[in-house]
Amino acid sequence: MFYFDVSKEERQKRMEGRDIITDADKKIMSKDTLFSSSFKAGRRTYLFEVKKSSNGFYILISEMQNIKGKERKDRLIIFQEHTEEFLKHLEKSIEELKKVNIYFHD
Repeated sequence: MFYFDVSKEERQKRMEGRDIITDADKKIMSKDTLFSSSFKAGRRTYLFEVKKSSNGFYILISEMQNIKGKERKDRLIIFQEHTEEFLKHLEKSIEELKKVNIYFHD
């Protein structure tokens, strides 16, 4: 679900029905955000965004967590030309994680 050439208000309106998008996520979104998806995992929130820059497109992955009342945010930027290679290595890592999980839980 991409949001090309629509206002920030329209993007937020389209996302209203989604239960995971928080008010903090909406504040982070900018006019350059074409897509946004997030989920909560314990005290962490993961936010995935497709953004437009003057040089092309990129994926921004943010991890936000609240530790003792202080918000911490880490970000990872994957440029469009690197997405295939990134996905290949991510998939390999997930497969290895599944193998380790099988070994330690049997």
